Amino acid sequence: MINWLLREESKSLPILAPAAFLVDIGRVIISKTLIEDEKTDIIQQALLAGEDITAAEKTACGAQTTDVTATLFHKWNLDPNIVHIIRYSDDPEGTTEDDRRMAAQLKAIRETVLPNGEITEESMEVARETIEEFGLNLKSYEKAVERVMGEN
Repeated sequence: MINWLLREESKSLPILAPAAFLVDIGRVIISKTLIEDEKTDIIQQALLAGEDITAAEKTACGAQTTDVTATLFHKWNLDPNIVHIIRYSDDPEGTTEDDRRMAAQLKAIRETVLPNGEITEESMEVARETIEEFGLNLKSYEKAVERVMGEN
């Protein structure tokens, strides 16, 4: 998906590339905590009830991946711009107009590539909706996805 970012705005790449690579570290921490606390059944039930992964995480432990990741990276004194974009990638509307585009791009990438690394028609459709909602370049996205899918 880096191809899409290169086509979109290469000046955003120093923030978006590491953010896209690191954003799901919070998911690992949440998973580990739920396993240790023997609460995996809570998240499984939430997912079976139709909640998306973010809502299921909140149901199970009161936090979501992006908040855990951003909080951890803030404590580690990582680039505040990366921390900010990660924190708002679930809700680009919640950030400033200047940062909304990058947060939406990260959201679309996360929607495209599922936590297990798969890209599905459904995940691409969800990402397309985000791309359209935030006025991002759909044609460039489609070309990047086509390239990624051609490599598999």
